[in-house]
Amino acid sequence: TAAAPSPADAQQAERQGELKQLADKARALTRSLRFGDAAQVWQRAARLAPTDLTVLRAWFDSARHDPASDSFHAAARQIFKLSTRHAAHRQLQVESYRVYLDRAKPAIRVSPATVQQLVRSFVLEGEFKDAEQLARALAASSTLPEGWVDTMDLLINALLKSGRTQQAQAWLPVLEQRAPNEALTRRLAGRSA
Repeated sequence: TAAAPSPADAQQAERQGELKQLADKARALTRSLRFGDAAQVWQRAARLAPTDLTVLRAWFDSARHDPASDSFHAAARQIFKLSTRHAAHRQLQVESYRVYLDRAKPAIRVSPATVQQLVRSFVLEGEFKDAEQLARALAASSTLPEGWVDTMDLLINALLKSGRTQQAQAWLPVLEQRAPNEALTRRLAGRSA
């Protein structure tokens, strides 16, 4: 006799079944060009699978048809909060951010901590122009998120390693103002001496 599935296995199977039903329904709504309704269904699916790239991409793609909707902003934030450890996550973040920046109405809605996450993704993907643009916005915010110096260290080291010494040095005034006593600031100041 086969062993009965464990409660955890049964719960996982139930969640997978529910996720499949939601995905099927959302795809049918998309085929009917009912993007707003599809976005709502994909959002429910994302609650079941918050790191599933297929679900998140479909939610974002459906929601972007209404760039002022809460769903569009929520889909973007969910993608931006993914771990930066996985290349596929970072690539989706980079791609989605560019669409979001272009389409979001009335403006983008992301916290400094989320912007910081995006800086890290852009740096790790070698997208320095966007990384620096986001880092500048972050440095101008009234409150810096925890880990800001580590993010700046990642950015500046990546710039230096790629031979962009002048770009790295351009961050010294910001660091002297926002993090004057940090090792990173002293190290960068020592390079320019």
